[in-house]
Amino acid sequence: MGASEGKQTMQHQTMLIAAIALGGFLSLYNSVALNVAIPTFVKVFDADLGMVQWIMISYTLMMGVLSPTAGYFADKFSCRNLFSFSMLGFAAVSLVSGFCSNIYLMIAVRLVQGALAAFIVPCSMMIIYQFVPYKQRATFLTLQSMAMSSGPAIGPVFSGILLTFADWNWVFWVNVPVALFTAWAVYKGVPYEVRNRSEKLDYLSFIYVIFGTVLFLLSFNQVETWGFGSPAVWAMMICGAVLVALFVRRSLKSDHPVLNFKVLASRDFSLALIINSCVSMALCLVPFVLAIYFQNILGYTPMMYGLILLIPAVFSIAGGPLAQWLYKRVDSKKIILTAMLLLAVGSIMLSRTTLQTALAVVIFWLCFRYLGIGLSSMPVTDYGMSSLSRELSGHGTSLINWFKMMATSLSLSIFTMVLNLRIAHYSQTMDIMNAQMNAIDDVFFYSGMILMFNVLMSLTLKSNRNLER
Repeated sequence: MGASEGKQTMQHQTMLIAAIALGGFLSLYNSVALNVAIPTFVKVFDADLGMVQWIMISYTLMMGVLSPTAGYFADKFSCRNLFSFSMLGFAAVSLVSGFCSNIYLMIAVRLVQGALAAFIVPCSMMIIYQFVPYKQRATFLTLQSMAMSSGPAIGPVFSGILLTFADWNWVFWVNVPVALFTAWAVYKGVPYEVRNRSEKLDYLSFIYVIFGTVLFLLSFNQVETWGFGSPAVWAMMICGAVLVALFVRRSLKSDHPVLNFKVLASRDFSLALIINSCVSMALCLVPFVLAIYFQNILGYTPMMYGLILLIPAVFSIAGGPLAQWLYKRVDSKKIILTAMLLLAVGSIMLSRTTLQTALAVVIFWLCFRYLGIGLSSMPVTDYGMSSLSRELSGHGTSLINWFKMMATSLSLSIFTMVLNLRIAHYSQTMDIMNAQMNAIDDVFFYSGMILMFNVLMSLTLKSNRNLER
């Protein structure tokens, strides 16, 4: 690996940084940017809201379904080829999306796009841990986390601008040149590795993990529609859990598993995985509840809501380089602990918001919280991934992304149900705005409790891991 790294030119390094950052941005941008286009799609496709929402659900669903297979395919076809193929396919599908004439075709195309996006972030992480020298790794991780933070932050605003000044097609077409450049940059910047993986594809493992993940994620996606006590929801949930369990069992017995669970033998990786998953659980509903707060309660337009969120988003993006600067000077355990405290305290303080709370106060605590997001991303990821061998790095990134998607889907459904139940509860004794405000406070409080658990987990991390390397 050292020889190939030594031959990489500065130009290739720059292209590689750009590709990793843009790849992370595209995958997250396309998961949130279309939310502001929902009313437009209802009119364009003459479809009801429930059907249009599947344009978003299908994308994130397929990302969750195929993310655990990324390490296997990277081992089989090389990380460079998998990433480049995924980005080329992403560009082609984005182009086709802009020409869709009915809602069913759009959903089908988005399923394919989500399937391709499932490999982008894991491959980015594999490239960082397999081909980037250790001294440059923090820079790559920081830029990746900044790009992924900016996707959800500026995605809604950027889409709103496109919808205002151009046709809806451009929400998809803007992906094309970026994806093509990213595919080319990775192909040029990452050395090709010859693979000797001639064993047959383990079709049964793929059936277990794909259908198990689909059923599990769909069961929670349908909780709000069918109700948590629905027999159909529980049947899907149990069947999905059984299939996932069979996948884990088969992977543990296989010499060439689709997903190598031996990475969990590393205590450091397991702790980082838990912290990452809990952060995903605590943060997933925030854009939704903030949309209710800013639009339904305060009466701001979607565009103004997006512009307001750009303020705390700046703190999230700035947290990346700050974490990198601290990483060379301060124990990573202290950085992670500080980030979790910022997240937890920010969430708990937001749970005390009332209708009379000044907007500046809300934005202040959002900035407090978002700074914690920016500070935590790189140190937590590197703490876990650095404990794995180069050969297991692909499986480690696949497991992280799979757990985060599952945790997000689980908590999104539960928190949505809790939010609606709390609104119904408070509506019995107060008007709808106060009921929504109190329910939003409850959601922030519960997410704060999850993040306080992360604070306790952070205390168990080893000290000076980053300073001893």
